Amino acid sequence: FIHKTAKLGNNVFVGAYSYINEGVVIDDDTYISERVSVSHNCFIGKECFLGVGTVIECAIIGNHVIISSNTVVGKTGFGFIPNKSKTRITPHIGGVFIAEGTNVGAGCTIDRGLIDDTHIGRYVMIDNQVHIGHNSVIDDFCILAGQVGLSGSVTLKKNVIIGGDVSIKDNITIGEDSIIAGASKVFNSFPKGSHIGGSPAQDINAWKRMVAQQRLNLKKRKNNKNGS
Repeated sequence: FIHKTAKLGNNVFVGAYSYINEGVVIDDDTYISERVSVSHNCFIGKECFLGVGTVIECAIIGNHVIISSNTVVGKTGFGFIPNKSKTRITPHIGGVFIAEGTNVGAGCTIDRGLIDDTHIGRYVMIDNQVHIGHNSVIDDFCILAGQVGLSGSVTLKKNVIIGGDVSIKDNITIGEDSIIAGASKVFNSFPKGSHIGGSPAQDINAWKRMVAQQRLNLKKRKNNKNGS
């Protein structure tokens, strides 16, 4: 279904059972796969690819962006006001902006902002099954491996590399050119050029020294026990 007010550029392909809502703009040479949903007033740039089952809401997507199958962009974020009788999700009026050349893997979720937009910069590489919470800002050239989870309002400066299965607490900033080792749990902000690892995450060299010391202490305890 393509709404009569939607505007499609030259050489745009729309697959079977896809739904292009009112006011949507899709630029030239973009490929929309089967069973894709694009909600009203979204913009999709030139030479983009949307995989099977993708859902796009409240989003502006730049040129040459790839979004793989079953990824959801622009759904309401997990913001709510706790109430013992009736807890409700807070309305989100922000959107999602994805800049040129970014690649988003399959099965990802990118929440729209509460007021400001969730922002993903140029040529960001996002692996499968990554969650990006509302109001997060990911700068250019970042790399996020599979199963990374960013809580709300996380900021990644340029060229941050994150290993698989990393969790980052809300309102954390990771400085430019930093690297986070896989399976780390990040509860504090880190400056430019940090090498981070562990749970809770810390400077990775300090973390390695701590692990080595723990292993040495364990070995000493075993030796003392055997000696006694």
